[in-house]
Amino acid sequence: MNEEFELRNRLKKADPGADAPALNEGLVAQAALKAPKRFTSFKMARLTMAAASLSVVGLAVTSVSLLQPAANEPLFSLAGASQQGAMSMEAGVQDSKMAADSMMIWPGFSYNYLPGDLSKDMGTGRVYQAKLVGDPIEIVGKLAARFGVPGSATRDEWSSDEYPSYSIQTETSSIGIFYSGTGSWYYSSWSDQNFGCIEPRIAEEDVKSEDSEESAEEDSYVCETPPEPLITASDAELIAEATEVFASLGFQVSANQAKIYRGWGASINFPNIQNGIDTGMDYSISWGYGNKINYVSGHSFELVDRGQFKTVSPLDAVSRIADGRWYGGAPSSFYESMANATSATSVAPTKDYDLELQPEVSDVLVVRSEESMLSVYDSQGNFWFVPGYILYNDQGWFDTIISLEEGVIELPEPYNFEIMPYIEEEPKG
Repeated sequence: MNEEFELRNRLKKADPGADAPALNEGLVAQAALKAPKRFTSFKMARLTMAAASLSVVGLAVTSVSLLQPAANEPLFSLAGASQQGAMSMEAGVQDSKMAADSMMIWPGFSYNYLPGDLSKDMGTGRVYQAKLVGDPIEIVGKLAARFGVPGSATRDEWSSDEYPSYSIQTETSSIGIFYSGTGSWYYSSWSDQNFGCIEPRIAEEDVKSEDSEESAEEDSYVCETPPEPLITASDAELIAEATEVFASLGFQVSANQAKIYRGWGASINFPNIQNGIDTGMDYSISWGYGNKINYVSGHSFELVDRGQFKTVSPLDAVSRIADGRWYGGAPSSFYESMANATSATSVAPTKDYDLELQPEVSDVLVVRSEESMLSVYDSQGNFWFVPGYILYNDQGWFDTIISLEEGVIELPEPYNFEIMPYIEEEPKG
């Protein structure tokens, strides 16, 4: 018995993980959706076999620390600005502006962001990851069955294992799904009747002369619009049909959250709200001539809570604006309110400047902050919601900055840019 007790103590002292530090919140959260990467080396195999042999005689050996990454490993690696923009376009995001849009820099004009009377209080915030749900081929199949589109889903030629996509293509319709990020899917129909054309004809101004090199196939067509309204259904009828369509596809929308738009045709957007977060990934549907549905789109994901993390104060977040790597996408409602406001991304400075001179620096005072969940993509194409601030300034626009403490997420490499002097080209000929 004494020999066995002494052996236990010797093994405990020899355990390499006995004094290992406690795992941080980021590492614990990572284990929720991903299994730890295991070593496959000969050395690891020997350790595993040794542990197994010891357990046979009733001796417990803790070797979990050997299978875990470093304790300070970040929760995820943030995608760069160009990746954020490309991924949001692939997902069909039209109402949210990502980091690349916010980083428009006018030649000869840059900004020095100064904090105003902002809070110095730090805080905490929860992080959520979008987890794909459903089978992509089944989702495409349901869309095809619902709208009477023949064929079955095939993998697109540009599809990859990391970013798979499937579709059905016909002469007058298209169904597809991008099964990464938020799992965006769509149905689209473009028949003449669907778009209000009763007598398509070649536009008179586009009739080509006999010596034209352009082929008849390149002629453009116009539509004789029917005299009656394209959409005769009432708002209530459209909402009822829309909710039925999404329910038949396995997605629930709330009729009292419908946003109806009428113009050439009609369309309805239903906000995708999860865990109290306006994800910006709306469910959309539109109608054309004869009250026929010509477009439907949505997303197939659910938010998974990855934990609560410390955040910096609004005052400290101001310095992240110039860094350029801390941007996220705010809810669409914020961007809608900014549509008619002066913005650094859409309005050039009114004063004249010389492109060949060094950029002039203009002070911008950040006067107010507001907490908000921001959407970002990681470097693997996964979609996340992280805590952040809307930082309003005295120039009439705002910046959307991630508020997580440094180390929770890994930032992309800094983007170095150089403003080249303007060179006027010599006129040709």
